[in-house]
Amino acid sequence: MINKLKKQMIDACRYYYQNNLEQIKLIDEFERDYQSDEAIHWYLNKSFLRKMINKALQIEDIVLLYRLQYFLRDLFENLAKQHQ
Repeated sequence: MINKLKKQMIDACRYYYQNNLEQIKLIDEFERDYQSDEAIHWYLNKSFLRKMINKALQIEDIVLLYRLQYFLRDLFENLAKQHQ
């Protein structure tokens, strides 16, 4: 199930940034190297995730937020751990 969610998210990111090679490289890096305990780092330092999440929240795009759930779950967990 997790691999399916990750694939859905990666596919959505690639579609969203299909004409931006710089962001596609970051998406490839995410797919290859991402670890769940790095979610805050990825959100703050890798612009494709922050931009997509912020855009989805601004326009209330529930479908996009659903596709990003693989990452959002890790981000929420990391933020909760940091808050403790």
